[in-house]
Parts: sequence; C-alpha cells; structure tokens
Amino acid sequence: MSRLFLASAASWKVVASETIAIALFSFTASTIEPHQVSFVVGDAIHLEEETTNWYRGRVLSSGQRGIFPKSYVIIKNTMDFDIVTNELTQVIREWGLLLIQYFKEKKMNEYRVMKDRLSLLLDWHTKINSPSITKEVRDMLKGKVISKIEEGRRLMGLDMIVRTPNGEPAHEKNTGIIQLYRMHHELDNLKLSKFQQQQQQQQQNTLQGKDSGNAYPHSFSSPSLIAPSSTPPSSSFIQATPTFIHASTSSSLGSSSSNIVMGSPTSPSSLLKKLPSSTSLKGSGGLRRSITLRKDVGAAESGGSASGSSSAHLGSYTSSNNLLSHSTSNNGASPNIGSNNYQPNHIFLDLRVFMCAVGEETELYFSLYNRNEGRFITEEFQVGLTAQGMPHDIEKIGKLSTLFIDISKKELQADLYLVCRLIRKGKMLTESNKKAGPLSYRRPFGCSVLKLEDNITAGKEIEHTMPIYTSTQEGQFPLLHEMIIKNPSNLQHVPKAKGIVVGLTLLPGFLKNIVKDNNVLNEVPKTNKLGFPEVIFPGQVRNDIFITLESGEYSQDRKTSAKNVEIVVQARNEAGELLRDALFYGDKSKSEFKSIVFYHSNQPHWSETFRVNVNVNVLDQTYLVFSIRHCTTSENKERVPFAMTYLKLTNPDGTVIANKTHSIPSYKTSKSMEEFLPSLKDPSNKLAIRKGENTKVKVLLCSTLSTQNLSLLTLLKWDQYNGDLAEVLNRFTFVDQIEIIKFMQETFNALFAILEAKKVMDPDLVFQAITWIIGLLVDEKTSRYTNFRPVLDVYIENHFNSSVAHILLIGCLKRILINNNFKTLMSTLKSMEYVLKFIVTSKKNHDKINSTYSHGSFKEDLTSVFNALSTLLKRSEREYIGAQITALKIFSSMFNDLGELFSIEERSEIAKNFVDSVRFDEGFKILNMEKMNVILNLTEGDLFLQATSRKLLVPMVKKHLKQHMSSNFCSSEDTKKHAEIIGVIIESIQSKIKDPQQIWDLVDLLPEIIKSIQTSAWNEFSKLDMIHNLYSILYLMEPEHFDKYMLMNPEVCWKFLLSLLVLLNQLLSTCATYPENWLTLSMFQYSTVKKVIIQVSKYLLDKLKRSSWAQMDQDLWSSFFSLSNTYFKLKGLALENFSEAKQNTIRSRYGDMRNDLIVTIQKMWQSLDRHQIKLLPTVIAPFLELMLINQTNLKQLGIDLYYQLLKCEFKEYRSFKKVETETINTLDAITNSPEASDILDEKFRVFFSTNLDDKMNSDSLIKAQGKVFIKDMTMFLELLYELRTLPDRPEYEDDRTIAAMQLMSYLKQTDRQDTYTKYAHLLCKQHLSNNNFVEAGNTLLLHAELLDWSDDMLEEYGDFRAQTKRERKERLYKQAIEYFDKGKAWENAIALMKQLIVQYEQVMFDYQKLADVLQQESTFYRKVIGVERFFSEYFRVGYYGKGFDSNIQGKEFIYKGYELERMADFVTRIQGKFPSAKLLTYTELPPIEILNSSGQYLQIYAVKPVSGDHIPSSISGTSSPPIPKTYPPAVQKFRSYNNINTFVYSKPFKKNKDKTNNPANEFKDLWIINYYYIIQDSFPTIQRRSEITKRYDIELAPIDNAVNTITGKNVELVEMMTKHENGSESSTSPFTMVLKGVIDAAVNGGVNLYKEVFFKPEYIQENPDKKDSVGKLRSALDNQLIILEKCLIVHGKVCSTEMGGLQEQLEILYRKMRTELEN
Repeated sequence: MSRLFLASAASWKVVASETIAIALFSFTASTIEPHQVSFVVGDAIHLEEETTNWYRGRVLSSGQRGIFPKSYVIIKNTMDFDIVTNELTQVIREWGLLLIQYFKEKKMNEYRVMKDRLSLLLDWHTKINSPSITKEVRDMLKGKVISKIEEGRRLMGLDMIVRTPNGEPAHEKNTGIIQLYRMHHELDNLKLSKFQQQQQQQQQNTLQGKDSGNAYPHSFSSPSLIAPSSTPPSSSFIQATPTFIHASTSSSLGSSSSNIVMGSPTSPSSLLKKLPSSTSLKGSGGLRRSITLRKDVGAAESGGSASGSSSAHLGSYTSSNNLLSHSTSNNGASPNIGSNNYQPNHIFLDLRVFMCAVGEETELYFSLYNRNEGRFITEEFQVGLTAQGMPHDIEKIGKLSTLFIDISKKELQADLYLVCRLIRKGKMLTESNKKAGPLSYRRPFGCSVLKLEDNITAGKEIEHTMPIYTSTQEGQFPLLHEMIIKNPSNLQHVPKAKGIVVGLTLLPGFLKNIVKDNNVLNEVPKTNKLGFPEVIFPGQVRNDIFITLESGEYSQDRKTSAKNVEIVVQARNEAGELLRDALFYGDKSKSEFKSIVFYHSNQPHWSETFRVNVNVNVLDQTYLVFSIRHCTTSENKERVPFAMTYLKLTNPDGTVIANKTHSIPSYKTSKSMEEFLPSLKDPSNKLAIRKGENTKVKVLLCSTLSTQNLSLLTLLKWDQYNGDLAEVLNRFTFVDQIEIIKFMQETFNALFAILEAKKVMDPDLVFQAITWIIGLLVDEKTSRYTNFRPVLDVYIENHFNSSVAHILLIGCLKRILINNNFKTLMSTLKSMEYVLKFIVTSKKNHDKINSTYSHGSFKEDLTSVFNALSTLLKRSEREYIGAQITALKIFSSMFNDLGELFSIEERSEIAKNFVDSVRFDEGFKILNMEKMNVILNLTEGDLFLQATSRKLLVPMVKKHLKQHMSSNFCSSEDTKKHAEIIGVIIESIQSKIKDPQQIWDLVDLLPEIIKSIQTSAWNEFSKLDMIHNLYSILYLMEPEHFDKYMLMNPEVCWKFLLSLLVLLNQLLSTCATYPENWLTLSMFQYSTVKKVIIQVSKYLLDKLKRSSWAQMDQDLWSSFFSLSNTYFKLKGLALENFSEAKQNTIRSRYGDMRNDLIVTIQKMWQSLDRHQIKLLPTVIAPFLELMLINQTNLKQLGIDLYYQLLKCEFKEYRSFKKVETETINTLDAITNSPEASDILDEKFRVFFSTNLDDKMNSDSLIKAQGKVFIKDMTMFLELLYELRTLPDRPEYEDDRTIAAMQLMSYLKQTDRQDTYTKYAHLLCKQHLSNNNFVEAGNTLLLHAELLDWSDDMLEEYGDFRAQTKRERKERLYKQAIEYFDKGKAWENAIALMKQLIVQYEQVMFDYQKLADVLQQESTFYRKVIGVERFFSEYFRVGYYGKGFDSNIQGKEFIYKGYELERMADFVTRIQGKFPSAKLLTYTELPPIEILNSSGQYLQIYAVKPVSGDHIPSSISGTSSPPIPKTYPPAVQKFRSYNNINTFVYSKPFKKNKDKTNNPANEFKDLWIINYYYIIQDSFPTIQRRSEITKRYDIELAPIDNAVNTITGKNVELVEMMTKHENGSESSTSPFTMVLKGVIDAAVNGGVNLYKEVFFKPEYIQENPDKKDSVGKLRSALDNQLIILEKCLIVHGKVCSTEMGGLQEQLEILYRKMRTELEN
C-alpha cells in the first residue's frame, strides 16, 4: 500500500450512496501508485469514499476502482445524470478519438471541423455539469447539445441517431418500427445540413455587411426586421430555446449638400440575420421596431388579402367581421389548404434615405413591375416630400413604408422589379429665366429600378441603394423603367444624386397572421394588387375600377409650338355633382386627379393609373369628366380648358364597361366641369367634337360587387328575370371563369335557389351548372383556379344554408351515374366530392330544422349512389376507364364525409363493395394505382382502428394486395405503393391498436413480399420500403405465429422458408438494405435476422428427425449455413472494430449478437452427422471464413466445424481429398482481395495448423493422415501468402511471377490441375497487362502441356466452353500464337504452327484450317526476314547486404529488360522497388563488409547474351548451339537473343603495371576479362528474371580481343549492307558514318597499329600459342576488305547526289587501306 494511501487512510469517509462524479479532465494513474485509477474526460465515476483532496470510486466505463484527485471531477446528482448528458460524454470521447485519427491521416478539413465542434461540446459539457446554472439554462443547453451532435454526425458522415421527444435515442423498443424508419428517412433527407445552410447565410451576411457598412448621415426610419441570431439547428424532437439579438439604436448627425436631411436612427444591415419561424419586434415612433414573422404553411386566411388599418389606402377592399369570425377556428387558425399549396406573399418596403437634391416638392411613386408580362402588378405607393426633402407631415418621419400585399409565388418567380417614379411639383422649367407663376405642375424627373429576384429574402431585411436615372427626352418618361431594365448605360444619372436607399423584406404567410404577430404593421399602409389575389374568400368585398390615363392626341390650334397638356379628372353624377374622395391616387383619396404635364407635346403619353371607388348603388350614375387644358410657364391662374370629355362607367344593361382601352373624343365647350354633364342632355346645346383629338383610357374592373358579364348578372338576378332561365343556364358556361370565381357565393346561392324553386323544367341543367363551377376548382389538369378550393370549403361550411338540396342533388346524381352521357358523367365525377359535401351539409341543415326526421330513406338513397359508382367500376368497356379512374380518385374524399351519417359497419361495407368492384387488369397501370390509393386511404383511416370494421376490411385489402403484388408487371411505383399500404397496417397494429397479436393478419402476405423484393431492381429505393416491412413483420411475429404458419401447409411453407433464407442472405451479403450510417435500423435488422435463424433452426431439426434426406433438405440446410456465415461476417456486428463508445452502446442494448448464435450453429451441425459431407461445397467456405474473423469464439467455432467435416469425410471415404480440394479453392477465392495480407497472416496460419494438429492428435483414427493434410495445407498457405502479399506495382512484377510459379509448381506436384490452370491464366493476364506478350504466350502453353491431342470431353471452365481436349489445346495454341505475333517472336509461333499442321493434315484432315495456318506461317516467315526487331537488353543485378529478403539476399540475377529500355531506366525501376538501397558503382564482387552489413546494396550493369559459337569450350552447361554463318543476319540476330542461358560482361585491363614502360601502341597490352554467367532458365521464359547459377572468369589476350573487334565490326557492316540492299532502311546516315569510321580509322593508324603489333615475327616468337589467332586476325582483316568493297558499291547506289564527294573520298581511302594491308 502506498504511503499516500496510508497517510490518508484514517480520514476516509463514506460518501452518500449513488453519488456520481463526472470527469472534467483526464487522469492517468501513476505507475508507482498502484491504488490510483485512470479515466478520461467525460467518464462517469461512482464515488464510494472521500478524504480532504481525494476520492475513491469505480469508473463506470471500465469497472476499475481506485483513488483520484477531487479537482479532476465534479459531483453530479444521479437524478440529473440523464440520457443527454450521458450521450454527450460518450460523443466527446468518441469524437476525441476521431480527432486524433483525422490528424494522423492528415485530413485537415475534417480535423478542423471536428475540432470546432468538440471544443463547443466540451464547453457545453462543463456548463451542463456546473451546479451554478439554472434548470432552464441547462435544458436549453441540452437542446443545443442534441442539435449540434446530430449536425456533426450528418456533416462528418457518422452514424445517424434519431430521437424520441425526450431526447432519448429512438429504437425498436421505444418507438414504432415504421415510425422509426420514417424518422431515419426524414433525417437522411437533410444531406445539405442546416449547418451548411447557416454557413452559406453567414457568408451572404458578411458580403452584405460590407456593402451596408456606411452609415448614412441622414435617413428615414421605419419598421425594420431584426432577426434573432442564428441558433444551432434543433432536432426534430428537441426544441431549443432561441436566442435573440436586439438592435441598438443610435442617432446620426451631420449634413450633406446632396443628401436631404430626414434625421432618424438607423440600424446597420449587418445586424440583420436569417429569421426563423418567429421573431419579435417592438417599439414605436422614430425608433426601430421589430416585426414578428410567422411563416404560415397550409393555412388560409379569409381576410388576408385586404385587411389593414388604412382604409383610405385600401379603398373599398374590406373584410367583413362576420367572415373572419366564421372562417377561422377557435384558436385563430385558418382553413387548411395545405394540399393546394397556396400561400400569399407580401413585400415590406421601407424608404430609408432619399439622396437627391431636387429643390422642389417631390413625389416618389413605388410599385412592382412584372417584366415578363410588361405590366405593373400593384398600385403605386406615394411618398410626398417638401422642397427640403422632408415629409409634409413630420409625424411620417420614420414611417415612410408600405406593404405590397398578395404577391403570388408565380409572380415572385417571374422577372419582378421595384420601380420608383420621381415627379417634381413646381414650375414648368427649372432653368428658365422667365418669371414663373404661382401655379405648380407635376413634371417628370427620373426613375429608379431594383430587381427583386436576388435582392429580397424571406424574413430578412436587406438594404439596397437604387440609382436614379433620367432622360433628355420627356416623352420617354413613361417607358424609362423599361429602358433602365434593358440597358441603363444608355441613360444618364441625375446629377449629384446618390440614389434611394430602401429596405426590403419578403413576408410569406397570410396577412392577418402577419399583422397580428407584428402590431407595427397596423400602422403601415397596404398597397393593393392591380387585380385579385390568387384566392378570393367568400365575404371578401372589393369594388375597384382602375383607370389608366394612357395617352392623348390633341391639335396645336393657332399656337406656334406644341401645347403643354394637363388633364384634370373628376367623378360626377348625371346632375354634375362632384363625388368627393372618389378617386384614389398615391397615398389618399382625392376628389380630382391631375396628370403629369409634358413640355410642348401634342401627343402626350402618361401611363398613370388611379382608382375609382364609389358606392355600388350609384355606380350606374357615375361619370368620369376629363378637363383638358394648356399650361404656360408664367400664368397666374388656371386657364379655361380647351376641351372636355367624359366616360360613363356602366353600360345601359347595368354591367360595368369592358376591360379594354377606350378612345374617347374631345368636345369643344365653354362649360365648367360642373355644367358639362348636364349640358349633354340639353337638346339645344349641341357640343362640337374636336376633330382628330382623342383621349385613350384603359379600364380594369376589380370588384366582387359589379360585373361586366350580362349572363352572370341575369343569373344573379334570376328572380327579376322574366325570360327562359334554361337558356340562361345554357349560356352560363360561356361566362368568363374569373367572373364566376369572384361571384362564387352569389352564384351558388342563385343556382340552389333556382333548383329549390323548380324554375327550370330540367333540374339536371342546374346540376350541370353547379358541377361545372366545382370543376373549375377541382380539375387540376385544366383549371387555373385549384387554389380556390378552400374558398368553396368556407362557403359550404359557413354560408351554404339550403335544407332540401340534398334530396334534389341525390336524384340528379342517380340519373347521371346510370346515364350513358360520358361528358356529363366525367364532369359529375370530378365534382362529386363537393356535391357530396353539399348533400351532407344540406342534410345537417335539414336535421337542425327537423330533428325527429328518420335517416333511413336518406341513407338508402346515398347508398344507392355508391352502388351506382360500384356498378360503374365493374364495366369493362375501355371508354369507361377514364371515368373509373376519376371515381377512384374522388372516393376517399367523398368517403370521409360519411362519418356523421353512417355507422362504422355501414361505411366498411360501402368501402369493401366499392374496392371489390374494381377489376384488375395488368394493362391499366393508372387504374391499378388509383385502386391502391383508395386502399391506402382506407388503411390510414379510422375504420382500421375498429375491430368490427377491420375484420371486414383486412381480408379485402390482403386479397387485392396479393393480386397486385403477384403481377409480373409491377413497377417501382407499384412496389412503393404496396409497401406503403403494408407499412400503414403495421404501424396501426403496433402504435395505434397496440395489439401485436394482430400481426398474424399480415403473415400470409410474406410470400408476396419476398417475391416483390426479389423482382425489384437492387437500386430502387422503393425496394427498401418493402424490405423494412418484411423485417417489421418478422420482428413482430411471436414464436406461435411461426408455428401456426408452418402448420398451415407444410410443403408450401418449406419453400417459403427456403426463399426467406435465400433472400435474407442476399440482403445481408450485398448490403442492399439500410444505409451504412442508419445504425439503429441496422441493429434492428440484425436482431430480427438472428430471431429468424433461431426459429428456423427448430423446424430444420424437427424435419431432419421426421423425414429422410431430400433435395429440399440439401437446399434448406445449405441456405441456412450460408445465411449464418453471412451473419457472422457482418461488419455491422464486428464490435471489436468499433470505438469504445459505440461498443458500449451496442452491447448495452443488444450484446454481441454473434455469440447468441454459436450454440445454435454447433447444435445444427452436429445433428447432421453423416449428412455433413453432402453440404461440403456449401459450408467449407463459411467455416474457413469464420476462422478469419477477429473474434475468439467465432474462430473457435470455425475450426470446430471444419474439423468435424474432415472427420466426417474420413469416416466415409478414408481420405481428406474433397475437403482438401474445396479448402484450396476456397482459400484461393477468399484471399483474392486487397486484404489478403491480413487474411493469410502468420497468426491465422499458426491458429489453423495448431488447432487442427491438437484435434487430430487426440483421434488415433485420423492422426497419421491428418499430419500429411496439415503439412500440405501449411505449405499451400505459405505459398499463397507470399503471392498475395506482394504489392501490385510494376516493380514487383518479377516477384509476383516467381511466387506464382512456385505456387503452381506445388499445385502441379499435388495434382491440383484446376487451380494450377487458374493461376496459369492469371499469370498470363499479368504478363499481358505489362505488354510481355512472349512471356504471356509461354505461360499459356503451361495449360496446353496438360492436354493431349485426344477427343476426351472437358467441362466448361472460365471462358472455355465444354469441349474436347483437342479443341481446347488448339484454342490455347492459337491464343499463344497471337501473343507471340504481338511480341514479334514469330519463330516460337511457327514452332506451334507446325504441331497444328500435323493435326490438320494427318489427323483431322481439316484442309481449310491447314490452308489458313500455312498462309499465316508464310506471313510469319516474311516477317522474320523483312521486319526489323529490337531485342530487349539484359542486365545483371546483385543484391548484397542483410537488409534484403532472404530469397534474394546475396544472390545475383539476370533481368530481361523491357523493349527499348536502357540502362538508366532499368536502374530507376529497380531502385524504385528498393528506395533505401545504395547503388555500387564498381563491377567487382563487393567486400565482406558489405555482404555482412545490415543495409541494402545494389550492383547493376548490362550484360550481353552469348550464343554457342562464342562460348569458350571450357564453359559447360550451356544449351545454345552455334549459329552457322550461312544464316541470314535476321535469323542470326534472333538466335543470339533467344533461347539463351549464358551472358557475358567484358571488362578491359592492362597487365603491364609499369607506367614508365608504356607502349606507344595501346593494342599491345589491351587485355579483356570476360565474366560469363549461366542462369537457371533460358530466355525468353515465363518470367523476366532468372537466378545466376554459375559464373566463369576468362581472360582474353590482346590478339584475341583484336580478332573479336574486327569480327564484330564485320558482322555490323554486313547487317547494314543487307538492310540497304533490300531497301528496308530509308536513312543512309548511319551507314555512311560506320563506313567512314572503319575506313578512316584503318587509314589513320587503326590497321597499321594491328600490323605493327601482331604481324611482326617477334610477336609469334614471343607468343607461339597465338599463331592461330594471328591467322584469324589476318583472315578477318581480309574479309573486312571484301565486305567494305561491297558496302561501298551499295552505298554508292543509295546515297544522294549531294553525297557524291564523300563517296569518292571513301573510295580513295579504301584503296589506300587495301594497299597498306596487301603490303
């Protein structure tokens, strides 16, 4: 016991039980203090005792006990040690290991990301465990922890964890399995994580912050959108408390001549962040106020299009309180229209700064412009400024903003622009010297444009500066915005104007909700659309007539220049009375409108729009009066108009004038505007029309109170119409559809009133009109108004009050459904959903009035309608397919409305009869799909939750599912739908009904599910849905369910079990199920398969006992063991390869599931007994693979099963032949992978041989033969290991070849021809990949040598079909000939051809093949003599030093280089294999110090092949015969480089070491030492390297050296002469150089030197043994003269005329050389 422990032992105190401490830091126990315990940060430690500075406790993760310092941990109450904190601890530990791994692997991007996240998690871990924080903050941090962990998992591709609402990891024990699958899908769809979105948003904010960093000295202030800071994305199940950033307010002082002083606080745009679903904003007056944004998805707002506090701005567009109260539910939610995907958008505009010195009053008109349609889509929002640039009303400072409402999604996606038109109010000409009068005119000034597509964001305010442009031509002002959009460079900026600064925010959602959540918007004026929004709800009232003053054309009269025309417009009645505030323009209602004045223009073009708002009761008496006058630059009062005109707003029939451009004439008059209209009725006052003058006015009606259609007006006032209503109804379908939509409520009221009043003889006419209107809303293919479906829902729910319509509508439905009018039938079916809603609502209204009324007859009538639908579905005529599909589409929506009228049983019967009526036809895909949709809706409804209805519907659903799933034409969409239905049923059973016993209802669907999975393409994601259903059913099945199913039909069930086993094996082995990072579902899959394996094993054992062995048993048992082996090999179950945290997670919930099956597998195998050998081909691979798994229990299981198999074979056949053969084949297949070095390592080989040896030694029966078997297997494994572990790089080609040859040699000796042949072909492919064609051909012949020329049949093998030995050998020969041809070894190919010739000519008598091969042989002979070949160089390599492997250490080899590979390239290749080896620069054998050193030394130099006639007779063991001189040079050269096993390296030296006695003639003492090397093989062979077996050193005297030199040069001359003589060489330069070198050297001393040394008598006297050599030298020189003479003749023929002089010189030198030699 340590001194530290002893010293403090007396003071140890027991701590409170269940006290947990959390490690804040890692602690490593001291090696000299054995009582200390180690732990890492985040570990939980159960405390037991304490002293002053130390604790004693048990580390929960490791189970170790010991003491540790108190400062390293923090106390954590067990109650607070929850799931989130525990997981955070595990994640920190796991990510810490990943961080180290990323750093080691130099994955710096991943390292930095992981480091940032880990730092944050560590900080949060400290805070969560701090006792000083509140529970609220701790809960908030936990939410952030979960969010950040899941974000990191997705970003780094780690295991995906889904969670329950309380933050606990979800799994099959606490979550429904279908819900679990759905949660994984939803989370997996977040591939672009919220983190990445935040990163992108932050980058945008950074860029925008740079742009908005300049604070404007003077600015307006208005409500700004201040968003919360970006918080970590919350999990789908954990809501984190958002953190908010509040904008600080500040005032800016200062002025600028170019900026108009507005003075108000501003907020930098850099503070604007991306808004989440809701933000809060408060404040008023000049301070920045925040706006709460709520994104309403799928909620409609009845009054959203027009609600607002500024009635002046909204005109007559209001919402009734009654509507609002009825169209929303108690909690304020709007009608659900999510299915219609309708959601309006609004654009908040805040005018910040106007940086332009106009000098006069200025009007700014903001509107939205759709460039695609070439029109403005909103009214204009006007901002009026004084000459000083201030608002006219100082209360408006900071409130110059508007909300453009009801912008559709389509319009936002169009080319949308914000346009600001600038109009000054003042004198006619600003730069005129004339004195201006007191009158002010509206004059064009400039225009600004901003594209909205990239400059507006939902829920985020973005600030922009809009430059101001102007034009020198006033007439272009109406089109200035278009010119700016097209090409602003052609326009000029307003001088000294810096632009208009605006803030823009997109607010998606319904206006009522947005205003409710942002009180500040109550004060903001709303700017309407020029037209209706996408949806108009019942009760919404609007009565606007938009008048656009487009242009005019007026005469100049007697003026010298064109007029300055101004038009004043007023609304008056027939009596001439002014309708006050009837015109709305800009920012408020006015009594008159004044146009812009264009200077000197008789054809002004204004394009100004204002709105007329008058009471609908006086609309037919309303006129617009236009006063047209000329304005001057200096007048003191307004001039009398030179013309007037008018426009009546209604037609005589009461309809509003048409939406078009009206051209109205000008009248001469002296009347005032008050008198003008009455004067029109005065017969004595005939107004003269001013010829050629007109004013063009465009009208746009936007009203829910007035219409422009006479037919619609007649229908709405049907009770006042005395004509034929049937004719009106017939014309009704020609009414403009938008008019119907606008007056939907009134139209339905009128139609139902007509129907009830029976004003029409044929009620079906009214019914058809009703269905036509409904069709406008429901037909998604043809209608533009499907977004208005919620409007119809609101009408039926709140405004439809008929109590007898249901009787009339049912009667119409019956008649039409049995009618053969196909057009009427289709329109009725499309509208039937809402027709039924009308029926149900009418029945409810009726019941309120007559509460005692019996429902019997009504139910019968309604049931008869569904019976008629069922009858329709049974019809087989093809023309009814469309109607049947429509009926199926609308059934579910109709069926939902029957809940209050029919009982569960009645509804179930209706649904069953309806579905059963649908026929199944594989050719009608859409019909089948819609039928499945109906079934899906039924399974999702309440009927499946009730026992009585489920009992009726489940058999029906299964019947149709089986029928459809059994089809051979199921598409992926069909499979997905089938899977969805089954999944819904499973979810209902598990999560809603909560009765697992009900899963029996789905068990008999398993065969169809298996077939569906097997027939689906592996890459279809819909297949995964069905796979999950399969696992879900198997998971929920109890053992009694399996037993019950097996007893139903045993024969069928055995086939089912076989298909199930095969399928599960495929799914597991191909990883075709869940994505790898779906950890929870993967473990669910493994536990389910384990359950199936255990359950199936019982049935197989029982069958084995009760029946004899059959083929079915063979298949079942084989599939069973294959599945078991696949299960054992699963990477997802290899816990030993996982991190500690992951291991703990899996073990705590599942344990090591592989161990759970070991006993089962052992029992199954032992029960087979003598049948084991029958499964040999199937089980041998699984057993061996078990031994390769790095888990002790599984390795032992594998060796046990393998030994039992060996023992079984020996008992049956007294040998191990079958097991041995299968073992070799299996190991060969298993190790044919990149992981071979790990699989066949020494550890495995020792395990295999040792365990087998122990087992066989204990059994005397097989002991002797067992030792032989083990020896053979050990040898095979070693050879296989050597081959598989060599790198697959070019420099290791020779090593792989030699290793393969060694293995093949062993296989051949042990008579394993199949494996031997396989490796021969693998080696051939290796040679081909390196373009070693000759070696590839020789390798292929190894296979051919095993075959004889017989007709014995051979089985199919690889690429070879079943054929005779003769045919296969013939094919191998032809393939080898092809390779020899590519390698230019035609002599080798010819040798094979000669064998084929014998077969074709003398055995097979196949003369066609004989002719072909003879022709090919002829071609090869021509190539031999006619094609120049470049033969590979040969190199000697010595490996010295003990740093090399033992197989090459101290050895020397001859290498055959690649074609055209030179010495430097070869050295580089060898050094690449041994980068640390040193290259010796000398050729002598290295000293003993190098041979015994621990390093690596290479000695490389080139050698030359030596043919038989050049090998000294003293050297024996060579096989190359001499090459006769009569052979053609090409043949001689080939033979000198092929079939060679002897090589020479020549090195010159001098024996005379006396430097003072240096002879003048160097040839006298020029000795040569030749090193001859004899190798093991002859090149070319199968390999390109051969070991040197013998070496000889032979000295060559100077005379012999001279003979060899002259002889070699003679050979070179003859070879070159032959080439040029045959014309095979085009370039003469090399020939010329060789000739010149030989002749010139001979003349200038070369030959004379030979004569001087060797031809003197003294030399013979001194060297009598060299007399023959002197004769050879003389003969060689004489022969050289003859050769040179011939060469000069050939050279003279082939050299060019320019070389004539050189030819003459060579001939002169040659004669001189010959003279000297003859003398």
